Amino acid sequence: MGLQKRFSGRSLGPSIPDQIAAGPSSPVRGSQDQCRSEENPMRSSSDIEVRKVAIGLVGAGLVGAALLDQLRAQAAALSRYPLRLELCLVALCTSRKQVLGSIQEPVSLTNWKERLDKGIMNDLLHFQQHLSHIATKHLTIVVDCTASSFVPGLYQRFLSSGVHVVAANKQLGAGKLSEYKAVLNCVSLPHSAPGLPGPTFRYEATVGAGLPIISTLQSLLLTGDTVHLIEGVFSGSLSFIFNSLGTTSFSQAVRDAQSRGYTEPDPRIDLSGMDVARKAVILARECNLELSLEDVSVESLVPQDMQQLKPAEFLEALHQLDSGMSKRIHAAHKHKQVLRYVALLDVGQRQCKVALKEYDQGHAFGSLSGSDNVFAFHTQRCMESELSAVALQPTDLVTL
Repeated sequence: MGLQKRFSGRSLGPSIPDQIAAGPSSPVRGSQDQCRSEENPMRSSSDIEVRKVAIGLVGAGLVGAALLDQLRAQAAALSRYPLRLELCLVALCTSRKQVLGSIQEPVSLTNWKERLDKGIMNDLLHFQQHLSHIATKHLTIVVDCTASSFVPGLYQRFLSSGVHVVAANKQLGAGKLSEYKAVLNCVSLPHSAPGLPGPTFRYEATVGAGLPIISTLQSLLLTGDTVHLIEGVFSGSLSFIFNSLGTTSFSQAVRDAQSRGYTEPDPRIDLSGMDVARKAVILARECNLELSLEDVSVESLVPQDMQQLKPAEFLEALHQLDSGMSKRIHAAHKHKQVLRYVALLDVGQRQCKVALKEYDQGHAFGSLSGSDNVFAFHTQRCMESELSAVALQPTDLVTL
């Protein structure tokens, strides 16, 4: 018999705060000889000292700001037994400014915006050196909530100095293969300071936002299963757009998605399909396929003649795509099908494709609504029914 499992709801799997709280002992990319606390079960919870963890955050936009809000809301829960953690924001950096604190005097999670407004000019190398210095005495984690291609270039520096890295940024996972491998090699290094665990690299949020996609895939592979195919709707923004068609035009659906914060300010970034392709490459590499973005066949929804327009000009001309998209929608409806923008990773054939496809309305992909994501794993153990996971995205959070 095949196995079918669904995860759904507002809080799914290891979100960025969960990855921070889980600490370096979690089974993702990390040293095999990491230290694990072995608390005496007979000790009172009040006897266990609160462990202070230094946090550095790069990127305080929608995603970064939401993370800080979550950390503030979780502070009391994290301080209680059995975690007994106090997360200290010791560094905060944006593309323009940064503010540095310490374990003794961290940046407040309630007025960080005011502190940042009065901060010094951005200097990522200084930011990295500051965290690396703190890491010589305290467990230190840097969180990358940017889409920058420059920040991942510092991951090796962070890891080599004992700073753990948590990334929502997809640039490394889908970037140059040599740089990706170099970062993974860093997580086997022991920490230079005695008593502190070796560095780890965690990146669950790069695919599926809070849904445990990467950890599920890793578990399948670690337990000896063979993955044949991974497919699904990997983009919450594109899911929302195509779930809206039939009651509204394509151009209006894109504008609605943009107004809700689902797309980037320039929706062509989403419509190009490259974000979906990056997620597919990250999953491919988890399956030990040495694929890069250039190896992915991508169907862009942005015509060539619209790619050079300014963002405002593109939005003005967006209605020109309505007619062609309407024809595809009606053709699909004649066969009781709907359009879905999907990624298909054929592990055995070492091929990856991102495209707009038709699915029966009763199919798992056809029955999505809102900005739902869905991931399906076809494995040796799940031959008759795929292992699938559905993420229901809340409207007030950013989809990654």
